[in-house]
Amino acid sequence: MLMKKCILLLLIFPYFLTAQKVIITDDDRQYWAYKPLEIPEVPHVEGNNWSKHPIDQFILRGLKKHNFSPAVEADKRSLIRRAYIDLIGLPPTAQEVEAFVQSNDPQAYEKIIDQLLSSPRYGERWGRHWLALVRYAESDGYRGDFYRPTAYKYRDYVIRSFNQDKSYQQFVMEQLAGDEIAPEDPEALTATGYFRLPIYEWNQRDAETHWETILQDITDVTADVFLGSGLQCAKCHDHKFDPILRKDYYALKAFFAPIIWRDDIHLETSKKLKLLKQWKEENRETLDAIAELEAPHREKAYKKAIIMFPDEVQDIMAKPENERDTYEKQIAYLVMRQGYHEWDRSSSKKKIKDKLAELKAKLTQKPTLSKGMTASDAGPTAPANKIPGSDKNILPGFMTVLYPKGADVNAKVTVPTKAPESTGRRTALAKWITNPNNPLTTRVIVNRIWQYHFGRGIAANPNDFGKLGEKPTHPELLDWLVEQFKQYEWRFKPMHKLIMMSKAYRQSSQHKNMAEYMNEDPNNHQLWRMSDKRLEAESLRDSMLAVSGELKQREKGGSSLAGKEPYRSVYVKVVRNEKDEFLNAFDWADSFASNAVRNVTTTPVQSLLMMNGPWVMKRSEALASRLIRNKKSSKDEIVKSLYSRAYGRYPSQNELSMSKEFIDNQQQFHQNRDSGLQKKTTHFAKMKNGLNAISSNGQNDFIHFLAEDVQMLTDGDFTIEAKVQLNAYHKEKNKMRMIASQNGKGDSISWALGIAGTQSKYLPGTLVLKLWDSKKSDYLISDLQLHLNKSYYIGVIADTNGEETTVKFFVKDYSSKNSPMNDFQTVTKKVMKNSGSHGSVVLFSDQKEKSLDAMIGELKLTRKALEPKDFMVNSSPTSNSSTLAHWHFASEKELLIDASKNGYHLQLLKHEIVSRDQAFKKAVADLCQVVFNSSEFLYVR
Repeated sequence: MLMKKCILLLLIFPYFLTAQKVIITDDDRQYWAYKPLEIPEVPHVEGNNWSKHPIDQFILRGLKKHNFSPAVEADKRSLIRRAYIDLIGLPPTAQEVEAFVQSNDPQAYEKIIDQLLSSPRYGERWGRHWLALVRYAESDGYRGDFYRPTAYKYRDYVIRSFNQDKSYQQFVMEQLAGDEIAPEDPEALTATGYFRLPIYEWNQRDAETHWETILQDITDVTADVFLGSGLQCAKCHDHKFDPILRKDYYALKAFFAPIIWRDDIHLETSKKLKLLKQWKEENRETLDAIAELEAPHREKAYKKAIIMFPDEVQDIMAKPENERDTYEKQIAYLVMRQGYHEWDRSSSKKKIKDKLAELKAKLTQKPTLSKGMTASDAGPTAPANKIPGSDKNILPGFMTVLYPKGADVNAKVTVPTKAPESTGRRTALAKWITNPNNPLTTRVIVNRIWQYHFGRGIAANPNDFGKLGEKPTHPELLDWLVEQFKQYEWRFKPMHKLIMMSKAYRQSSQHKNMAEYMNEDPNNHQLWRMSDKRLEAESLRDSMLAVSGELKQREKGGSSLAGKEPYRSVYVKVVRNEKDEFLNAFDWADSFASNAVRNVTTTPVQSLLMMNGPWVMKRSEALASRLIRNKKSSKDEIVKSLYSRAYGRYPSQNELSMSKEFIDNQQQFHQNRDSGLQKKTTHFAKMKNGLNAISSNGQNDFIHFLAEDVQMLTDGDFTIEAKVQLNAYHKEKNKMRMIASQNGKGDSISWALGIAGTQSKYLPGTLVLKLWDSKKSDYLISDLQLHLNKSYYIGVIADTNGEETTVKFFVKDYSSKNSPMNDFQTVTKKVMKNSGSHGSVVLFSDQKEKSLDAMIGELKLTRKALEPKDFMVNSSPTSNSSTLAHWHFASEKELLIDASKNGYHLQLLKHEIVSRDQAFKKAVADLCQVVFNSSEFLYVR
């Protein structure tokens, strides 16, 4: 009984909390985050022999209170690497480090800061910080997670804005209200892509709830990013800890209530838009004809989509478009996205395909104009914005705690003159957020700048300045920095320089009293040293590419790329449910919510990726190639160059000796390993039917057999016969080669006989013949499936007639004495006529990652289309004039011998066999990988 009462109390307790009326007091308004900004005096610290820089004065005052002293200045090599990583996210080159170290110019450090701030790489680094804050992604999320091909335009806008050192006021205004303040400016319109970042489910039928979720997401992120306030906690009731009212949440949401997503806005200048208008006028008759042709079919497709929605949504869609109010237009937008999808895949569209093509052929060349994911208001009248359970319409307003008791917190909204079809609500919000008297906005962004330089904000919870977060360690310093930010016209670059020129920033990460100070201030809140920072995922990946010499730069942005491409991580595709493996392992920003502070985890997956991951191995191999380009380079020179590139310093004598010894040991290891594999690898085996066979032994170290300079099966018909046994299916979605003929020049037809892998759309083991020439390739798929551990005879006849090739597949299962010879399928394909040339015959694949585990008991290649009665399984196995090659694999001694008169003997080709030079290169790559795994590379000191 007592337990039931406790459970009941827990269930109804939230309602008691909801019922309590939160009263905002004067004390609440004096909380550090909400009280008006004041310009503090720069403190004067007695006995200051450290620095006169204002930042340092604030820091030193705190140090003195704890009887701490600051650390000495970092050495030049550490300092330049710190500056490079902080500002552009890339390490300095060896030459840049040496130039700085050797320079006697007292302004050398300041010049480096100026140089980095003017680099286009700066925007890529600091733009990525912002993208993490606004949960930038290029896919929808949810289960479908469809890709957004034009989302990158918002990313490029952010990068450009940072490189231009755009005023933060303008930056905020453009994102929140670009369409209202500058509707003809493509840059401002692109900025509204900020509203296109929420998660979206394209086939959600509950359109009304879905739209409400989207608006709440925009409201939540806006409060987090621009105001550092967790307003979402007041979504269901007044905030339990902070002086934030429930109506404050819905008053903020009211600014976004009229918004609608736009996919039809051209991000172009008025001059280009005139060209489009002119093109439409010139092609009006044809465009009208196309619209008339499509209309009934589109209507049919749209109806098919609309009928899937609830009745109330169908009622909205039944209204004429010009009679819908703002809210109905918003819901109709979500519905019609599904309607367009239905039209794209409709059978009706396919029926009129030819007529459409005829009409479109009449159109003149259309001007190429860019579109993107943007937003605007759905109309000049905003829809109702009600708190759930209430009929009261909540108008746009500001946080009550920021205003004196009784003051009017409602927003003064006017319709923008440049966008009369908009409400002007978002302009009013943007102006309030960027008002110099707003105590939150500038504190929040200045705190973020400090955080990205020191690893921790002056206020440790950058997205939540409320009472659940930590109080600022140096509140007066924060307000002083805010005043400087305003004097710099809200620009980032002068703030970077101000912070980085301070002695506090230039401190060493080591301290003579480290143990003592760590006991009292383990988190370095008082900044008695510079804290170590592990490279963020993007900087780690980019640094490896830069050091290995592979990094390519993009000057104008553009579509995002796969992680395997050697471009900066900011350009890697951000797919919410399929993040890049390497970046995700190292705590890449979560794209589902605002990511203000990166996690810094240490996991086994990270170690495995760094030690065994193919991506890291390739970077190590590329760096090794870069280090030993000059074959005359000594081991001393290679090791010194490696340390210089990776660490910005030369190795100590002990490090040099250990590295050289490591290279020697690894070189010997690679040579011994290869030799051992050669000795223990045997390829003579017996199949289930007792037939002698040649075997791949299931090797994963890239073993195959090759007959070179073969007059291939070309210029006519041919037959392939083999006795085979599969030991394992390959985990591959493509077709695996078992026997292949290729010339390596791409100027004649070649072929490959293989099987489908376990991830293929065909059954595993399905027998496939591939024919290809210099221009195209064709798969000829049989209905034959080879099962594991069974012995089979296979016959494949290719009968070429003009430009068509008819292929017949035959099979006999040796596990059954009465198994017939079956003609499973006849397949005809048009292929280019071949010219004939010499090439090679390959067994068991010719690609390392696709090595096939199988046995071949006999193989015969014939230059004509045999009759089945002439197959080697039905007749004498002797060769004739049409025989190209015949391998019996009769004994281990004669394993690779061609019994035909042509003498095309097989040879073992094992790509892991390395020369001494190759072993040396592998050893250097191993050392490079060790360096990439070291703390000195992974951390900024």
